Amino acid sequence: MIESRILTVDEISNIMSFQIHVISNMERKEFFMMTGDDKEIKSLINKGIVLAAFDNNEMIGYASLCWCDIWLSGFLKKYETKLNLNSSDIIGEFGYMTKQEYQGRGITSNLVKQIIEINKKENYVNILMAYVHPENFASINILSKNGLQKVDSIVMNSGHERDVLIKKI
Repeated sequence: MIESRILTVDEISNIMSFQIHVISNMERKEFFMMTGDDKEIKSLINKGIVLAAFDNNEMIGYASLCWCDIWLSGFLKKYETKLNLNSSDIIGEFGYMTKQEYQGRGITSNLVKQIIEINKKENYVNILMAYVHPENFASINILSKNGLQKVDSIVMNSGHERDVLIKKI
């Protein structure tokens, strides 16, 4: 039976090893970007929500929403008027990954939906955002079902092309 729950601090620290394992078995590795480093992991612990799905106590997927206090850093500034953004907005960025053999079962979609519900209750952020490979249709579908809309396509510093999806709450 598949269950989901919020991860403990110790479990969040293992996200990078989970990502390495999952990406090594993926056909389309370019769809995924690793969580950067210990600093990013610590930001998940300090300013984020991390839910994971488990099958018989084995992690099979996770979803996270991480936020920071920096207002409209980088390219989002150009959407200030279009999206009615202001200096009190707090942006939360989604990240998620599911083992390939569990994809297509609604597990990730359910985790994202749960995170959005937690955020509604706790009011952590009022802008949801995600960077998605333009050919990762499953991921785009998950985010679109949850109200995020494509606002742009960009090339990340890593050289990876990504669509940017945003929802103002």
